Amino acid sequence: MADEQVKRLYSGIADTKMFNRAQGIKNLLQDDIGAFGAKDAEFNAIFLSNFQTEIDNCTGFTTDETHMDQVEELTRQMNVAWKDCREYFQDMKYYIEKAFPIQPGIQNKFGVDNYRNMSREQYRVVSFMDNLEEAADTYTTELIAAGMTAAQIGQIPLLRDAFKAANGAQEKALDYRLELTRLRIEQNNKLWAILQQVNKLSKAVYRGVYSKLQQYLLPAPATNEPESLALTGTVLNAADDAPIEDAVVELPALLLSTTTDETGKYGFTQSIPDGPTTLRVSAPGFVTSEVSVTIVDGTLVERNVRLTGV
Repeated sequence: MADEQVKRLYSGIADTKMFNRAQGIKNLLQDDIGAFGAKDAEFNAIFLSNFQTEIDNCTGFTTDETHMDQVEELTRQMNVAWKDCREYFQDMKYYIEKAFPIQPGIQNKFGVDNYRNMSREQYRVVSFMDNLEEAADTYTTELIAAGMTAAQIGQIPLLRDAFKAANGAQEKALDYRLELTRLRIEQNNKLWAILQQVNKLSKAVYRGVYSKLQQYLLPAPATNEPESLALTGTVLNAADDAPIEDAVVELPALLLSTTTDETGKYGFTQSIPDGPTTLRVSAPGFVTSEVSVTIVDGTLVERNVRLTGV
């Protein structure tokens, strides 16, 4: 299971926004639990409690951004330890070549011919330093005669072990990130499944009551079943057609409003009245736009809106 890629069951909305939306829907459901319970007895105080628990479990996870900050710091420490090994060998090379000026075979026992690879690939560092220590032990007398001290030679295992520890910590953090990501997505998907269940039942509880159906829509338009929507579209920047996230989209005559998701999409529920109505779109830094749309029963109307910067 740990090796399998777990997929998010929702798209077009950040995790934190999904959690906030879930909390809002849970609070709505708390007020409406009687109406839901009349349709399905599973919707009761226990359901509400479990709903809140799943929200809390999601928000309790370390965010990927926080964990990546930790990985970056461990990577920095590993790079410092790696650099220390490289610089130590660069200094030691002087004494190696002084002790064995015309003996490239012995120089290569110290890793002269392998240094380039070690300096580029971190997985080679430990074995390189192991070989360096072995050669230094074998030729200690010659190195000291060339000017190295016993204390300098004794730095080899210390540098190797420091790198090994830093490298191991970094790799462990990277592996843990994969596992943490899997666990977080699995938990988020559990919460998403509850939101879907609430959304589906809301269609039976509030059939024809468009204001309530809008409240129980899933967070991102693309995550709702097409038949759940009467009006959708994308809000774009007129300058470059880039999607505008968090734009406020309103149907003033119906007292309905929503916001766009990460892809600039918005959605309004099925069951809103047929006929022409005004669609108002606003976003910070843009001129508010009002356009006319005509709602057609049983048809998903798409209306994109481009906003001009102020």
